[in-house]
Amino acid sequence: MQHANEPVLNVAVTSSPALGDSLLLMTVARNLQLSGKRVTVFSAHMNALRAWFPGMDMRPALKDDDVNTLLPSFDTVIQLHADRPVLRLEQRHPNAIVLEHLCRARSPEAMAARLAHYCR
Repeated sequence: MQHANEPVLNVAVTSSPALGDSLLLMTVARNLQLSGKRVTVFSAHMNALRAWFPGMDMRPALKDDDVNTLLPSFDTVIQLHADRPVLRLEQRHPNAIVLEHLCRARSPEAMAARLAHYCR
């Protein structure tokens, strides 16, 4: 699996329909942006809250029909869960990163801290 800090220029973050998961993924998106990556977030919630995240490219949530036309232009696609929101993401994009292992790992750290450590 690729690590978030490997050189990638253009990253898509596909965010879950859950508001909490979407906000957690913004930690990843922001840290990637701070490290020089071009980040685009696809999320209904985050698109509605885009004023909270100045300088971040926010787009509406992807429809399944859009996945095969929009995501190939990105070097890497990141999402929190294996099949949510994009079904079979790892089969549909050659450089997909699914962060579900960070959710499932036993840790005394908060999820936001684990995600922040991952993308440093």
